Amino acid sequence: MATPQSSQSSFIKSVAVDCSLGSDAFKLRSFHYTESLGQPFKGVLELQSDSADIDFAQLLGKPMTVSITLPDGGQRYYSGLARCIRQTGDAGNTALYRAEIVPWITCLELGSDCRIFQNKSVIDILHQIFEDLGFSDYDVSGVIGNYSPLEFCAQYNETHSNFVHRLMQRFGIYYFHKHVAGRHTLALCDSHTSHKSFPGYATIPYKCAKGTAYNWEHIFLWSASEQMRSGKYTLKDYAPSSPKADLVASHTSSHSYPHGDLERFEYPGGYAKQDDGDSLATVRIEQSECRGKEFFGEAFCFGLSVGSTFSLEDHPRNDQNASYLTESVDFSIEVSKLEAAPAYSYRSGFKAIPASLQFRPERSAPTPRIAGVQTAVVVAPVGQDSSVPYTDASASATVQFHWDRAGSKDEKSSCWLRCSQPSAG
Repeated sequence: MATPQSSQSSFIKSVAVDCSLGSDAFKLRSFHYTESLGQPFKGVLELQSDSADIDFAQLLGKPMTVSITLPDGGQRYYSGLARCIRQTGDAGNTALYRAEIVPWITCLELGSDCRIFQNKSVIDILHQIFEDLGFSDYDVSGVIGNYSPLEFCAQYNETHSNFVHRLMQRFGIYYFHKHVAGRHTLALCDSHTSHKSFPGYATIPYKCAKGTAYNWEHIFLWSASEQMRSGKYTLKDYAPSSPKADLVASHTSSHSYPHGDLERFEYPGGYAKQDDGDSLATVRIEQSECRGKEFFGEAFCFGLSVGSTFSLEDHPRNDQNASYLTESVDFSIEVSKLEAAPAYSYRSGFKAIPASLQFRPERSAPTPRIAGVQTAVVVAPVGQDSSVPYTDASASATVQFHWDRAGSKDEKSSCWLRCSQPSAG
């Protein structure tokens, strides 16, 4: 992302901070906010207060909102949960503090588990995780894909955050945040049809500053880049229930340049049906393609919100005047003259991709690995004669893993698992 530029801004009328201690507990000295598609946002607030003995426990885990009033009366809100509070010193008769706000999904880093989900789709699993942990501020209306139930899916020695991000990244689901006063909503999506322009910012002009002051919001720096990427993704898997099925799925990119036809191959692909494999192959190529063309810029503009689209106009290179999706933002507000008429300095940088490309998150969440063989207890339905092995037609068994605290210790504790015997070679 471009390094944000600073300027005395006429685009801000006032700023304020509201928290569990009230709207007059703090004055804002500065605010730095970063967010990217498919990742939690982070806001750092430098604060000033008349109180030097604030009880941090009254703030931690509770909403804190920065509200920005624009000259036309419009409001911008950035609301998160206070993750960290620090008293940094004093300035005359006032105390200085630093607060860090994050979305509720970041709280999932604080817990971990080992558990099994059976015959649930990725959306069903996300619902269960969020609801079990007490979070309901999320919206799945932007998810339009059809996701088959997963016969067996395990969270194993990993945080709730890593698990849900790993699942979303596997299937190409991502999110951004919608802010209102006092709260934020996690907006899940899997299609570019979920992205709209921020109200009033369908078109944003490019104006190369070069010392010229403009009284309207605009982009003043624009940089385009393109890089090589894989030309084809091929996945393959095997389903014991259909041993003769050739479960190969491929998707090819449309770009054309030397060495751009190299293929990425993965096994196992993580599917048991051909349609699911075809969908995953498409997601894999889209994960590569959406990073092929990237655009970086700096702007005096509050409408560049992550997950929103905009059309650039008035750029001297005509092919740049097109539609884009804002992938990430990084901005800061500095406030001076707190005790008199405040003055505001605004810094803003962003990254965008063509709106015609389907964004997909990178598969950055690590997949847990099990070293060696796992032992488990073979289980059967309640009342089953223990002298008679409970197996299916292929001699598979159901088991209770030692780490599965939620298991019912019966035939529903796991899916059918094929047995491995040393004598089988």
